[in-house]
Amino acid sequence: MKPVLKQGFGMSDEDSYDFLNSNEESIYEFSLSEMKNAVRHVNVTLLRKFNDQFKKDPQGKSRNWREIEEGEITEIYKTTKANVDSIIEEFKKI
Repeated sequence: MKPVLKQGFGMSDEDSYDFLNSNEESIYEFSLSEMKNAVRHVNVTLLRKFNDQFKKDPQGKSRNWREIEEGEITEIYKTTKANVDSIIEEFKKI
């Protein structure tokens, strides 16, 4: 926030620090809320991606689970989970 206060509002270093110190709790709460919203959105997106890949075949048609053997369902699950896990690994870097 310091660069925004300095460049956007023309505040001095001292004024920036004073502002940040006096609003530290509010800034923390706001930042935490924004991070929770971002993670919530990521979770919903990942769940949707998993469901799309797991429930539909490569042509985009819904799978007929009664025609698929249990072992193949397990493989479809493992492959789909691995795909989503690779996305999660990228988010861990962030």
